[in-house]
Amino acid sequence: MTPSRGIGIIGLGGIALNHLDAYRTRGFRVVAGCDTNPATFDRVHTEFGVTRLTASLDEFLSIPGLDVVDLAVPHYLEIRKPIFEAVARAGKALFCQKPLDETFAGALELVRIVEKAGIQFAVNQNAPFVPGFRLAERILRDRDRFGSPFWFQVENRGPLWFDSHPHYGTRDRWILAGMAVHHLALAQAWFGTPARVWATLAHDPSKPGIKAENVAAVGLEYGSGLKGLIINNWSYPGPRPRAHPQEEIVVLGSRGALTLDSRETVFDPASGPRETLTAEGTWFNDAFGESMRAFLSSLDGGPPHPSAGRADLEVMATLEAAYRSSSTGRSVSPAEILAGS
Repeated sequence: MTPSRGIGIIGLGGIALNHLDAYRTRGFRVVAGCDTNPATFDRVHTEFGVTRLTASLDEFLSIPGLDVVDLAVPHYLEIRKPIFEAVARAGKALFCQKPLDETFAGALELVRIVEKAGIQFAVNQNAPFVPGFRLAERILRDRDRFGSPFWFQVENRGPLWFDSHPHYGTRDRWILAGMAVHHLALAQAWFGTPARVWATLAHDPSKPGIKAENVAAVGLEYGSGLKGLIINNWSYPGPRPRAHPQEEIVVLGSRGALTLDSRETVFDPASGPRETLTAEGTWFNDAFGESMRAFLSSLDGGPPHPSAGRADLEVMATLEAAYRSSSTGRSVSPAEILAGS
């Protein structure tokens, strides 16, 4: 069934084009768009048929038939907070592009705005909706086949693909908040909140235009004994890249092993032949579409989106713990971050 709720997108450059393509493919209704740069309007109108386009947030929120706001502006509190407040006053459902903010404190501030207003809200953590990852999850959840996981690793490596960007790398936090958050959200969906987090960050001196970290390694330890390592390296110039969205993931279980990326999952059971499964669909743009589908379904009485309400604060606490670990040289518990929230 095609969802009937009207979607409006705030922030029409960059990733919003992937959203628009995914929504069009699924028959979702995009009724409006808003951007402070009117130069974005022509492509959105011509390519995707969106007719109600405006630079005025108040005008956008008053457009008839607008039910769901898809927020795709940069993840900085000073940009997002006034939009959150306006959407909350308008009483619209809000679906916010990940990460919610650079910091846990900022994310908590935004969550409190929507909680006070009582609007329906979720963060678009789309990694759990990646077709290849969903194939792997089916095997992972089958403990008779896979057993108990005891180790996982994620490796995302490749060269920086742009020479300049209006905001990437210009602030104090970058690859952890902007990229590793995908993998932290996937780990959260599969394994829950870790008990301890440690991290180390590096800055590539050959990239003087990037202020923040280019390389990050995050170790996760769980109460069950499971351990994991997430590496994001955007300074790798070599011949064997595993760049997003084709980062490689390995999960080892007591009865088998998974090796996967966003398209293909390979399962090697402890006994029996290897299985290779290829997903129908891609991260860009199927994960965006399916994440929105889950949110729309939740608005109509379906299961909550995995990152609805306060759920995403668990991911943000792990992210914040990684930054604190890097700066202090000790492991940090996400529970420390969540305490008092």
